[in-house]
Amino acid sequence: MSREFHASAAHPGGLPHGLVDVSVTCPDVFVDLAYCRPDNVFGRALYRCNRALLLGATAAKLSAAAVDARAHGYALLVLDAYRPLGIQRLMWDLLPDDDFVAPPSRGSLHNRGAAVDVTLATPDGTALQMPSDYDEFSPRASHRYTDAPPELCGRRARLLAIMEGAGFASYHAEWWHYTDREHTDRALLDVDPCEATHESRKVHRS
Repeated sequence: MSREFHASAAHPGGLPHGLVDVSVTCPDVFVDLAYCRPDNVFGRALYRCNRALLLGATAAKLSAAAVDARAHGYALLVLDAYRPLGIQRLMWDLLPDDDFVAPPSRGSLHNRGAAVDVTLATPDGTALQMPSDYDEFSPRASHRYTDAPPELCGRRARLLAIMEGAGFASYHAEWWHYTDREHTDRALLDVDPCEATHESRKVHRS
């Protein structure tokens, strides 16, 4: 059974519960959250603002990954980051398939600020084609899919090397999804990224 309590401790220089704003802490990373627009797999906009949050330590890894990406002529484009638990519940209501959406009873590392969905982009932030579209729930989304053009498989492999090299773990079924496994024990959060300040916010513990 989950319980709620209020926590007010803020990450130094950041937001509640150790969260930070990716646009501030990772200036070389572009942000274009897919769930801010209605043209996503859920068919509706789920977020109110294009603001990506992550745990501070996770953002530091993303920043290191961005440096590596730049060294190879790419930029990183964030498609999703911290996700409020309330949005996780809504996603589950719309698509109750635990191959692609974590049940809110268990929660996701996205709900802890320790997961990021990311793709390769040009240096000016234009997303590059990959073996599948983002959130395409098909075999083409898997790291194991080999029938895509070699150039696209090569990009997927480059992204994998960049993210794993920075300390992230991959998920075999989704080329875009990377997690910071050092923070699996963090609380599930229901902070609104558009309103996140140093104020006290709700935290959910299992």
